[in-house]
Amino acid sequence: QFGVYVDIIADNIWRTAGWMALAIVQHQVAWLCLVVVGTEWTTFFASQVVSLTKHNASKYQKKHWKNQSHATLMILRRWYFHNGFRNPVGALGIAGLFMAPLVILVQHTFV
Repeated sequence: QFGVYVDIIADNIWRTAGWMALAIVQHQVAWLCLVVVGTEWTTFFASQVVSLTKHNASKYQKKHWKNQSHATLMILRRWYFHNGFRNPVGALGIAGLFMAPLVILVQHTFV
């Protein structure tokens, strides 16, 4: 459980560094960088706050979105998470998470 949080936080820090580097180099998209970083960290804290508290963890464990039936998930969400992101939709989403700052930087710098 602790390792999962360390992995998620490390990923968030890495992506935050990428977005902040982009904001420093391209001031025109600094607002976008702040929105993306703020949304990502807010999503992390909002989705994990219940499981971080021992008192609430057992009470809400069955309601956690990962424990819900896949039949209730939208089809795009099912495609995205299918086989641990090892599918075209999941790969595109993960690539977008990590590569978006670099793509925007290259687009604004060389195009």
